[in-house]
Amino acid sequence: EPANAPGSAEALGRKFRADFSTDELPDEKLRALHAIWLEKCEGGRLPGRVDFDLVELPPKLLPWITIFDVEGERLHIRLVGTGIVQALGMDTTGRYLDELPNTEMLHARARWAVANAKPFFVPDLTMVWDQDRWGRYSVLCVPLAGDGAHVDKLLYLMSFGH
Repeated sequence: EPANAPGSAEALGRKFRADFSTDELPDEKLRALHAIWLEKCEGGRLPGRVDFDLVELPPKLLPWITIFDVEGERLHIRLVGTGIVQALGMDTTGRYLDELPNTEMLHARARWAVANAKPFFVPDLTMVWDQDRWGRYSVLCVPLAGDGAHVDKLLYLMSFGH
């Protein structure tokens, strides 16, 4: 496989982590979401969107969550938390990821999560659009599958300021 092929370390970024434990996640919000996701993985099945009632999630997570619908190769942005909207300076709800600038790496990582049906996290990224205000962030992605096997949604949590 060429070095820059989809799924290669170079294509996903050197900080990309797919094999990790909850304890390895860099902050409390990321650990909380990962633990909840693991609890909902029963009998080798992936949880579905119906298993994630946003009202039941700890309130401190909600502003930092994004949900993507997987539509073939495209990712439709279903929900963007208010904290992320504030950090981005725009609400991308309802848009397709491939319509937004500079999302190639995000798209490559999302395709990896869909193909492998596994979560990933990327720690200590630089907030390129507003570094003075937000500094650094980490992101956790957990796959969701309505049928327990085929990923149809991706739930992301962004954690800022570390």
